[in-house]
Amino acid sequence: MRDIAAKIHSIAAQGKHLALYVSPRFDFLPIEAQRYDEPLLPYGRLILDATEPYLGAIVFDLAAYAQFGAAGTVALERSIRLFSETTLTIIDGPLVDPAYAAVLDDLSFGPDAITITGDLWDTLVPNARMIVTTGRGFRDVERCDLNIGGATFKLAGSALLEAARSLDFRESLGTAAAAFLGR
Repeated sequence: MRDIAAKIHSIAAQGKHLALYVSPRFDFLPIEAQRYDEPLLPYGRLILDATEPYLGAIVFDLAAYAQFGAAGTVALERSIRLFSETTLTIIDGPLVDPAYAAVLDDLSFGPDAITITGDLWDTLVPNARMIVTTGRGFRDVERCDLNIGGATFKLAGSALLEAARSLDFRESLGTAAAAFLGR
């Protein structure tokens, strides 16, 4: 079992307070990622390269990855592994059935946490790796402060990623992330 509390504390101590909601759409992927047959993992690498000094948490939109079929779910699994060393990884459904709790397993997607609806909380053993949402998901709370395990993250999403669309996505996203955090 992972010590999520220690991971959150370590991330916060490094001053990494950006939480980024990633909901990929092919038409909004940067040119650097679109050139690949399966662009989602390269897209994740671009995000990590650009935001590493600031990124404390990344929230993956499960439905957005699933729309890419098998390639999308494989990219989601690999993206979680890519970010997991330095970043809190969260899958946002929000999940509404107890069977979905299996995605927490390291043999499955293996994120640090998942989002669930409040009514699902009552059917599961309370778990620090589950984040209760209103049922609408993170997309509806962009630009707010997100408190996870005592650490506060500033949540950004599609607006930040779309603002960074340029010929040099890494540089534009890094600059946009710093500005978003007021640095």
